[in-house]
Amino acid sequence: MVDAPHIRFYAGVPLRLDDVTVGTVCILDTEPHQLSERELQSLAYVSEHVSEYLALSLKHQQLMQEHSFIDDTPAALIKWRYNMALELQYVSANIQSLFHIPTDALREGSRAFEDFLDERGRKELNFLLSNHLAGVASSEAQFRILPPKGPERWVKLLSKSFYDPEGRLENIHAMLIDNTANRYFEKRLNEANQQMRLVLEASGLGTWDWNVPSDTNKVNQRWCELLGIDYANFDPSLYFWESLVHPADLKRVERELQQHMAGETPAFSTIYRMRHKNGYWVWIETYGRVVERSESGEAIRLTGTHRDITEKKEAELLDALGALFYAVQLDKARMDAETLMRHIRSDDMVARLGGEEFALILNGGTQAAAAAILEQIRQDIQQSVVRVDDHAINFTISIGALFIDNETAAYEDLEQAVLDHADKALYEAKKTGRNKIVWGE
Repeated sequence: MVDAPHIRFYAGVPLRLDDVTVGTVCILDTEPHQLSERELQSLAYVSEHVSEYLALSLKHQQLMQEHSFIDDTPAALIKWRYNMALELQYVSANIQSLFHIPTDALREGSRAFEDFLDERGRKELNFLLSNHLAGVASSEAQFRILPPKGPERWVKLLSKSFYDPEGRLENIHAMLIDNTANRYFEKRLNEANQQMRLVLEASGLGTWDWNVPSDTNKVNQRWCELLGIDYANFDPSLYFWESLVHPADLKRVERELQQHMAGETPAFSTIYRMRHKNGYWVWIETYGRVVERSESGEAIRLTGTHRDITEKKEAELLDALGALFYAVQLDKARMDAETLMRHIRSDDMVARLGGEEFALILNGGTQAAAAAILEQIRQDIQQSVVRVDDHAINFTISIGALFIDNETAAYEDLEQAVLDHADKALYEAKKTGRNKIVWGE
């Protein structure tokens, strides 16, 4: 240099950080020099160490910034270093404010992190660390922390292991997140679900949960029991459900289901028959609703209940049949009485014994003449029709007859004996095919 400081000698080696030149390590002198090869190597060696020092300083600064950032978050950081065995390398300061664990005790080594866990938590942590030692890159666990002061906390631990270029474990980093609130709500939800299951079991309701896109229908065990199906072998497809619905009900039920899925009805509420495993039909009352829709409004998920109302439906049917039978019985009794009255003579007698049974006494004449009258009555009844609404009902009559001559008429207790023998003959007429006349002896 011409001007001061009149430097006549310069030798320098670049300083590099992450392959970027950030400066030089140099020698300056006012006198010219010629450096030997050894001196040049020494200068390069100094430059290399200065670069390493700068890199370490930069990493330390970044690490301190990261730690400072973590201390202000709702998650604590723990690091383990592996050197023939795992040892605690770092714990963030906020572990004390978050979980009431004394940070200094952990950093000084007077207490181990495991000391603040219950037995199950220690097993969970040891299992997680063992997985990392075996080569697992990331893992997670949940356990309780029992601090010396303050309430216990549930923690979710997310961990990741780091390896050197040769695949040897160097560090394990773990984030501790307070999961107490979630565990509380999970517990309450499980309790509510358990109560709901007990209520459903007590009420005898089957439940179903149909995911439309995946065509998967989840049911409880009671749903299967209603139809005699093995729960372990239940087919969750919609096709299986359709195969069990009575053919006469299927189209109507599918139409009502589609109407609800389209939003046309507030609920899917209907009654239909389903085939039991043993072949008979079970009346099912179902109630369900769409509980999830896509952004476009399409039904994604439906849930509901099944209830066996077979006894109720059979009772309703019996009531209806009873009313019908009573009406028909009255008409038939009237018809029988009218028919009998058309055929009896002035000295004959007819009386209703009860229900559809009548007693007829034909005075005088032969057995053949009586048989002709009874046959005409039988034919008239057979040809008569009782109408209920738009339905025509035909009937037949069974007759038990007994002929009494003058000699027999002298017996004691004749009336009861005649009724007993005629009743036996009537029973025989019914037993051997009905719509006939059987004479007693």
